[in-house]
Amino acid sequence: AAHISDFTPRLLGNMRAVYQYCPIVGIEFEQLKNELFCSQYYLKHFCDELRYPNWPISDPVALMRDCLVAWKLELEKEPCMLSKDKCLEELDIKEPNPSATQVRKAYFKLAAIYHPDKNPNGREKFEAIQAAYEFLVSDKVYSDAPDPTKICLLLKAQAILFKRFPEAMSKYKYAGYGLLTKLLNMENEDPEMLRKQPCMVDPAVELCYYTVHNAPLNADELLQEGGIDLINSILVKCFDTIMINTSKDADPNVSVAKNCIRIINVAAAFPDCLERVLKYPTIPFYAAKGIAYEKTPALSRASIHCTESLCGNAELQKAVTAAGAIWHLLLFLFRYDFTLDDAGMELKEENHTQLFANRAAIGALKTIYALVGFQPDDSYLKTEANVPLYKLLQGMLTPYVVGKMRFSPGDEAAILKILNGNHETPYLLWNNQTRAELKDFLENNSEACVKAGIYSTDLPPLTLENFSYSGHSKELIVAGIFIRIYNEQPTFPLDDPSKTFQSILAYVEKEIVTADERAPIGIAPVMEALRNIMVAYPAVNPIAEKYMPILIKALSLRTDVADVNKAFALLTQACAHLNCVEAVGRIPSAVSETILAMAFGKEAVEEPAITFIKQIVVDKHCVQQMLDKGLYIVLLHVFATSRNPKVKEDACMCVARASSDKLNGPKVTLRAAKVVPLVMIETMKEDPSKVSELFERYQETPELVWNVASKMRCIEMLSKARSNIQDTLEADVGAYWKLPEDINQDNVEDLQVGGVYLSLFMKQPNWNLRKPKEFLMAIFEKFVEVCSNTARNEEVLTLITDSICGFLSGQPSVIDFVVALGYIGKIAKLCEVAEPIVAVSALRVLREIAFSRQCVESMTKDDVVASVMKCMRHFPEDVFLIMDTLERLMARSSDKANMLRLAINNKLPQKLLSLLESGMATYTQPAQQRAITVKVLKAMVAVVDPLYGPQIQAILKESPVWSKYRDQSHELFLTTNAQFGGYLTGPKQQAFLSLAAPPSEPNDTEPPPLE
Repeated sequence: AAHISDFTPRLLGNMRAVYQYCPIVGIEFEQLKNELFCSQYYLKHFCDELRYPNWPISDPVALMRDCLVAWKLELEKEPCMLSKDKCLEELDIKEPNPSATQVRKAYFKLAAIYHPDKNPNGREKFEAIQAAYEFLVSDKVYSDAPDPTKICLLLKAQAILFKRFPEAMSKYKYAGYGLLTKLLNMENEDPEMLRKQPCMVDPAVELCYYTVHNAPLNADELLQEGGIDLINSILVKCFDTIMINTSKDADPNVSVAKNCIRIINVAAAFPDCLERVLKYPTIPFYAAKGIAYEKTPALSRASIHCTESLCGNAELQKAVTAAGAIWHLLLFLFRYDFTLDDAGMELKEENHTQLFANRAAIGALKTIYALVGFQPDDSYLKTEANVPLYKLLQGMLTPYVVGKMRFSPGDEAAILKILNGNHETPYLLWNNQTRAELKDFLENNSEACVKAGIYSTDLPPLTLENFSYSGHSKELIVAGIFIRIYNEQPTFPLDDPSKTFQSILAYVEKEIVTADERAPIGIAPVMEALRNIMVAYPAVNPIAEKYMPILIKALSLRTDVADVNKAFALLTQACAHLNCVEAVGRIPSAVSETILAMAFGKEAVEEPAITFIKQIVVDKHCVQQMLDKGLYIVLLHVFATSRNPKVKEDACMCVARASSDKLNGPKVTLRAAKVVPLVMIETMKEDPSKVSELFERYQETPELVWNVASKMRCIEMLSKARSNIQDTLEADVGAYWKLPEDINQDNVEDLQVGGVYLSLFMKQPNWNLRKPKEFLMAIFEKFVEVCSNTARNEEVLTLITDSICGFLSGQPSVIDFVVALGYIGKIAKLCEVAEPIVAVSALRVLREIAFSRQCVESMTKDDVVASVMKCMRHFPEDVFLIMDTLERLMARSSDKANMLRLAINNKLPQKLLSLLESGMATYTQPAQQRAITVKVLKAMVAVVDPLYGPQIQAILKESPVWSKYRDQSHELFLTTNAQFGGYLTGPKQQAFLSLAAPPSEPNDTEPPPLE
């Protein structure tokens, strides 16, 4: 205003002066330069968000309306028709570059001619002169054409209104899409779109984004105006100019690309928009590629979210996957810093780079969910499952982390913390080395995808053929579990114990099934892991029951002692449950595999093997297998040879439990007693801890003859038998093994029956046996067995007979027990045999049995009198023994067993009377023979029997010989301790039953201890 600064004083001082008229050129204040006033707001300042971030707006909708009006008016302006040459010509100036003075003189000259006050017809010429003068002397070139700067201000102002007042703006449909798409179309056709100043496409695309972001329904309107096509075209041009290592977020091309990606992100929520997007393969390609532009974090983050939205369509999901989005996204996961969240400070993304990176990592993780098809809950985008990508993730991030991703909604921060920390758990072996290896692999693949074109075919495959973790190479991973680490941390909680347990069992099954087709493997760690699961989670027991055949089969691998030990430990743990024990009993090869595994591992596996056996011998089917396969021999051999006291005691306990089985126990006892003294077997049942002491102590009693020779002979027999068992089962695990009949062919002096050495027993007939009834049962069985054998040893039979007679005569109280054994009828039948040794031995036993009234009464079904009379016919020289037997039978006649009836039926009285009539002169000691015969007849007479007694009396009365002997006493011919026919009868004594013999000083007469 210098030219008018002294206008007022000059005007007052020169009131009569005449001033020349000169137009004043328009004034422009510096602070208002490039300013636009709209609805009481200066838009240049309004758009300065650094200085005026929250300037109050009284009516944002009105301002938006005014901006749209101003924008429309600005676009309707026509370009200026003036030019410098035309103005010079109008002022009649010949100088091409005149000074302001020269222009003013030319103006004054022509104005004096054409001023309307002087020349009424010169108005038009005067206006033209004036316009030319103002154009030439002004510092600014005026134009009526649309001003790009003002348009930029209007665009930015609208974007700010959408950002600051989203709720108010969302109520209205945006009315400027026609203007916006027209502008974008004009800019898109301009090759200098991104280089000219100002760059109108940047605020235009930004405004476009905020319109659809604020009110997503605007996306349909944008689609109708052809906006999606324009956005795609602009996006391609921008990405073609972005340099991955040098471009910045502030660059126009990056900013435009970012907002284009954001527009697509919003539009992807609408099916119609997606259909249009599907026509442009460049959109998913650049959306995926933009993720890798780490130097432009805003663009990269926008691409992450856009990629996630595109996955809502299966075709676009495949497209972004094919473009390599997964490689770029995974890298973001390792830029997360969990210490920032742990600090607990409230920060803003705009002011904190790491916070921005953390949130980008969370967005990348959610985008990975969408790519793979994970939907932890309904708040996540539902997409198609991508199986190859799922397997790829499991290989890179481990099944544990992938499982967290699938089933942990809202837990992204925790997952990222896991990936960026160091862990050594059964589910995750993760450290700096694994992260570095994975990041190198991801960076190489990401770089390859960035360099590739849209139609490249040499992109990295979605597989892990060329990648593995060096730290995992020596680890056994089954069902997502690091077996070694789990065995080190057995109390670590498992997410799904049953599923994990079953998966590991399936792995074991597969390894066992394919073991013959490849090199043997070691399954000890897997077996240990299964056992640890069973200890920690007993609920998996029903699963173990189904897989018991596989666990038993694991014993057959026998690749290493550790494998066998762990297999036995697992089986032991499983068989802590009765249902698993029963399952073992149903496996035909269970005991066979156990025996062979013990043979393989020898002493190293004895303890776990016997612990397992101790668990299963409670099942009757297992005990049956124990008999059929000879396991009791193996256990006895372990007991006899092991140097481990616990193993010896446990082996004893196994035999004791098996011999206590109701069905097969007696068989186990009898067979075991053929190779080990019965007293030791019995002691095993009573107190297994004492058997080892008994085994090592030498002694000689009727129940145990144990010295160095017998001990070595026992061990030798057990070793040979065990070796034979192993050879048999190695040839066929289903084979049965039977204890050889000649396993213990001892001489008569060493004959043992029912745990009693008979020769020693005969030397000490008063020895109180530990278990007299069991001995009686065993010796009767042996007696019948020897008598029935045509190749019998007569010396053995005589010893057995002497032992029976001596035992029964020495302990009469046990005779009644013979009834329960069921041997009386068999012994009576043996008396009829024509072989002297058999018949006489049976008669001697029958004589001792006849001492018991209960035994005699049990003979109702057998005609014992007829059997004795047959023996009399066959062997008359043994008449004294026969008569004594008959006397005992007749003396104990009763209503239950009427011997008189049998005597009459067999004409015994007549036979005896005939012998008396003959005088028995041909017999040895005829007087004694006659005396015992008379005693038999008197025994008949003494029986009170109203039916058969009179008949006996009548028969005797009719006989003339009877009157000679009837009233005579023959006691002088009979003695209680006499020997009949040279046979020992043994002394009479009061017997008692006891489980332990009374102690005595000499060691050779002391029975084995019970405790």
